[in-house]
Amino acid sequence: VRMQLTNLTKFQRFAVRSSGISEDGAKGSFAGQHLTKLNVEASAVWEAVEEVRASAGQSQAYAEAIGVEHTMAMPVLVQRMSDDWWAGVYFGMDVTGNGPQFVRIEAVIGLGDKLVSGMVTPKLAISQRRAEMDALRDPSWIRALIEAVSNLEQRVGTAIDVEWVL
Repeated sequence: VRMQLTNLTKFQRFAVRSSGISEDGAKGSFAGQHLTKLNVEASAVWEAVEEVRASAGQSQAYAEAIGVEHTMAMPVLVQRMSDDWWAGVYFGMDVTGNGPQFVRIEAVIGLGDKLVSGMVTPKLAISQRRAEMDALRDPSWIRALIEAVSNLEQRVGTAIDVEWVL
């Protein structure tokens, strides 16, 4: 891994974040439980990977409380940062009372860390798997997002949540 890191362009910035099959499931979501580092310079990526990996222990109590098995081993992703226009979360089922036929899309201008940390109130779209969001310039991308995630849901056989950037 360290050899691959030497190939990173020094002018690029990276997101370093946790990822794992058991992070989100039917019993609970570990969203926000683990550290995410944004805009990391290439020279600092390895240190950021170690910091994110160390954050796996922070979710042990939560895992026990919701009755899921927790492991201290956690994959860490290193992704090139994008210049986000919008970022958000697609919830495959709106759990606020509208029923499973509705999806919920939360969006913020810029990086999604403001959304997942609760620092800003997101723009919302609650839809019967079709898009409506007046606050956005071009809602056609919302329809495309719903279609793409619906295809994924058909493959896995259940509603899923997806973080996205545009």
